[in-house]
Amino acid sequence: MIRDLVLPELVQEHKFYRNGFRVNLDTDPEHRRVDRNGRTWLRNDIAPKSNTLRSGPILEYIRTELPGVNAVCVNRKRAESPPMSRHRDGKNSGPSWVMFWGDYPEGEGCLCLEDGTVYSEKHIWHGPMDKAKVAHWVTPHTSGVRYSAVAFSGPPPPETRG
Repeated sequence: MIRDLVLPELVQEHKFYRNGFRVNLDTDPEHRRVDRNGRTWLRNDIAPKSNTLRSGPILEYIRTELPGVNAVCVNRKRAESPPMSRHRDGKNSGPSWVMFWGDYPEGEGCLCLEDGTVYSEKHIWHGPMDKAKVAHWVTPHTSGVRYSAVAFSGPPPPETRG
């Protein structure tokens, strides 16, 4: 049963872009490229649709439920996408919460933590957890699309050039 339709609707309206900086999500060296400045990126055809938001309606809605967060990472993953490798969220400081939903099969697309905890229930906030210190990954799903929102506190956004 879907308990909350607002967040899924807001995220599904979000215009996702591919995020090649998320090199911690895929460990296959064939999926990487190095730019002329020596930075490592995931190839655009492999890069996840994963965007960190520090303002806007998605974050404002989440803050009504989790007032201590200052950022949210929204993710869209198709069954055909490369699996999410074991990783840590190094820029998070303090606790994180995650909610996921989508038309992927029940029992698939689970969030697994290195301590043995497995989260599979859709449409509820799981946490708090320290994803900067605890390695985690997502099990594959065989069909459909899996959306997630990871709410956390992080460092202030980098200053933009004027």
